Amino acid sequence: MAQKISEAKRSLEELNQSSINPPQKISQILLILGKIFEDNQQLFKLYRNQSLSPIQPPHGPEFKDLLVNVIQEGQENGEFRVTIPIEIVTEMFMGLIQSAITSRSQIPFKENLKYKLALFLEGLTEKKEQAMFFTCN
Repeated sequence: MAQKISEAKRSLEELNQSSINPPQKISQILLILGKIFEDNQQLFKLYRNQSLSPIQPPHGPEFKDLLVNVIQEGQENGEFRVTIPIEIVTEMFMGLIQSAITSRSQIPFKENLKYKLALFLEGLTEKKEQAMFFTCN
């Protein structure tokens, strides 16, 4: 398990150093984590059942820091909306990963991830439709 987590962290660090744009990095982060999970589902289930395990999962603090950096980069470049706090974007992305991992859908895992990623990055409304916005009071 430690080896798989180290591989995931190494892949994410390489991705962080790459020159691809933030939306592509977000996509790649999800696909990297998804592939690692899909290839090692039984190992992750075993890990999850060991509450005293000293190994930190790849979605720990370093992963969150990487995600925050990618979101900040995207906001600074005008590729991501600045009107939504980074904490909300991060929380939604982490929820997306958790949702795909725990999904009971009949849709295959990778396809499930791709649909959720498209929804996350592109939204639910068709581009030709006028988006409806609401305010929180």
